[in-house]
Amino acid sequence: MKEQSNRKINLVDRYLHGDMSADERVDFEHRLKEDPELEELLNIQKDIDEVILDREALDFASTLDAAYDTYKKSRKSISRHKHVYRLAGIAAMLLVFLGIGFVIRQQSVKLPLNQAIVKKYYRPYEVPVNYRSAEGTVDATFRLAVEKYNDKQYSEAIRLFEQVLKEDDTRMDANLMNGLSNFEIKNYKRADSSFRRIIKHRDNLYIQQAQWYLGFCFLMTNQDEKAVKLYRKIVDEKGFYSKKAEKILKKLKAKAG
Repeated sequence: MKEQSNRKINLVDRYLHGDMSADERVDFEHRLKEDPELEELLNIQKDIDEVILDREALDFASTLDAAYDTYKKSRKSISRHKHVYRLAGIAAMLLVFLGIGFVIRQQSVKLPLNQAIVKKYYRPYEVPVNYRSAEGTVDATFRLAVEKYNDKQYSEAIRLFEQVLKEDDTRMDANLMNGLSNFEIKNYKRADSSFRRIIKHRDNLYIQQAQWYLGFCFLMTNQDEKAVKLYRKIVDEKGFYSKKAEKILKKLKAKAG
């Protein structure tokens, strides 16, 4: 039983850190629907990660509150699974010690600047609800892929967007959404390729969006020089994202000294 639990914990960790292949992610997401214990482990780890990422903004009391809420919720929902219950208790204790450490240090541990910028400015792209293809008919595969994206089933969305692109690789809308889906699962290399394809194509309506999201790929892969060059271009073109790009540019310049 313990070995099985450890395997599930390892699966959750690989899923959250983007270490699974596209097929593995699809299989994992299907398995979540049939395995309440696995789903609960995923939710617990998400709660822990969120509290840890935000702890620089918390004082000691709120850290303890977050730990207790995580523990209480886990105890209520998974009391039938003793080994998961034990994990939830350990997780809550870990958060308490993190809070104590926070107070003792009297100094917050902040995210690296690039990640902090992405966290502040990145927002998923919203596809118009009444989107229709150029022929005026609903593109069923694309529509389904967008639904999967909106449901955060990114691996399945990627599979469907790639089907669309296999039929017509000039579909810049599918390239954009495929790039965004890959970005969400931390596959920055593939996301980068999708966004560059849109920019290189030139004659389409998604260039500003592609530039904006490509900048996040540069930040997450610590390509600061490329990021600065791209954000300067966005500022100079005075498009939709220019004001936000200017703020990011100032932060990156301050970082470089």
